[in-house]
Amino acid sequence: MGSAQLCQTDAECVNQMKCRWQVCTIPTTIDGISVTLTPNLTMCGIQSDAPFDCTACPGATNCAQQAN
Repeated sequence: MGSAQLCQTDAECVNQMKCRWQVCTIPTTIDGISVTLTPNLTMCGIQSDAPFDCTACPGATNCAQQAN
């Protein structure tokens, strides 16, 4: 099981990672049903290891604005 640090600023991140908006695909099970979550999150460093499959938000600094 993986873990990631959510953030709002670079100052919250360790090892000089950057707080980055990311588009993620996270497979999970809810009430016995397999689902894939696709949240836009700010996390320290790009999270690409299982269970996360994230990429930097393309073309925008804020995924929430990009989704509109």
